[in-house]
Amino acid sequence: MAVALGERGVEVKVGCPDPSPLATFARQSDIEIVPIAKRALIDRQAIGTIVDQLCGGGIDIVHAHNGRTALQATLAVNLASYGHCVMTQHFLTPSHVLRRGISRVSSGLAHNWMSGQIDHFIAISHAVEDSMIERNDAPQQRVTVVHNGIHPPDLAQLPPPAEVRRQLRISDHDPLIVSIARLEAEKDIATLIDAMMSVIVEIPSAKCMIVGDGQLRQALKRQIDQAHLRSNVALLGYRSDASAILNAADLFVLPSLAEPFGLVLLEAMSLAKPVIATRVGGPIEIVDDGRTGALVPPRQPAAMASTIIDLLHDPQRMKAMGRAGLSRFMDRFTSSQMALGVAAVYRRILSGVQIPS
Repeated sequence: MAVALGERGVEVKVGCPDPSPLATFARQSDIEIVPIAKRALIDRQAIGTIVDQLCGGGIDIVHAHNGRTALQATLAVNLASYGHCVMTQHFLTPSHVLRRGISRVSSGLAHNWMSGQIDHFIAISHAVEDSMIERNDAPQQRVTVVHNGIHPPDLAQLPPPAEVRRQLRISDHDPLIVSIARLEAEKDIATLIDAMMSVIVEIPSAKCMIVGDGQLRQALKRQIDQAHLRSNVALLGYRSDASAILNAADLFVLPSLAEPFGLVLLEAMSLAKPVIATRVGGPIEIVDDGRTGALVPPRQPAAMASTIIDLLHDPQRMKAMGRAGLSRFMDRFTSSQMALGVAAVYRRILSGVQIPS
C-alpha cells in the first residue's frame, strides 16, 4: 500500500518498530521510516513520536491498521490538536470482541471512544463492512470498502514450474493442488485433507502441497498419516518460495471457515491459476463463481472433492478460468487500484467533503 500510494502522489512514511521486517522492506522501497516500538497499550513514547510528526508538519493523516495502533493515533491527534485518523479494519471479528469479563468491558470502552475519534474507516471487504455495521463499530457513512490489492508478479523472477516440481518430486504430468494458509482452525485445512481422500480414488496421481505453518501442524500430520495420504499430501511448512510453488500448481484451494478477504486468492489469480474457495466472507467478492474458479460450502469435504475432481478432469476449463482470473485481478485487485481507493479517502477527509456511503 505504501509503495502504491507513493506512485499516486501521496507522501508516505511508515511508522513501525525498527529493526523489523517491515522497516527492512520500507528501506528497500525508499520509504521513510518513523521508528515506533511496540510497548504498552497506551505507549507515551509512541504517542509522542506521532505528536511530533503532526506538529512538525510531517504528516496530515495517521493511518492505523489495528485497534492498538488506532488508539495511539487518536490520542496523538487529540494531543496535537491537528491531523486526521483513518483506520483499516482487516478482521471480521476483532480480538477485543472475543474478550471476556473486565477485559471486555475496558477494551469496549476504549474502542467506543476511539471509534468516535476516527475520521473514517476502510473495510477490506463488504463482509468486513457488514460485520462492523452489525457491531455498531461505526455508522455506515464513515465506512468505505477498499479491497486489498497486490503488485502483479514478475514472472521472470520465478523459477520454471518444471524445476519447482522436480524439487518437490512431482511429475510434470501429476495434477498439483496447492493451498497456502496458516495451519489454524479458521483455515480448515482438515477439510481439504479429507477431500483429498476422495480425490485420489478418482485421480490416484493427484498431489496436494500445503504451504504454511501453525498450531495444528502435528494434528494435520496425524490426519494425513491416518488417512494413508503421505504419498499424495504434504505439509511443506513455511516457505519463502511459496509463489514459485503456487506458480507450478494446476489448481489453488482455500478451504477457510471464515475469511475477511483472502489475499492469497489474488496471488493465485495473478499467476493465472483457477481457484476453489469456500463461500464465506471475502472470497465471495473475489471469486467469480464458475468463471474464475469455484465457490463451495465450508466444512463439506465431499463438495470440495467433487469440485476438485471436476476441474482436474477438464484442463481446458481450468486454463480458461485461470485466464479469466488474471483478467479479473488486473481489473480490480492490483495495488494501484487499492491505492486509488485509499487516496480518495484521504483527499476527501482533507477537503472536508463527506464520503458517500
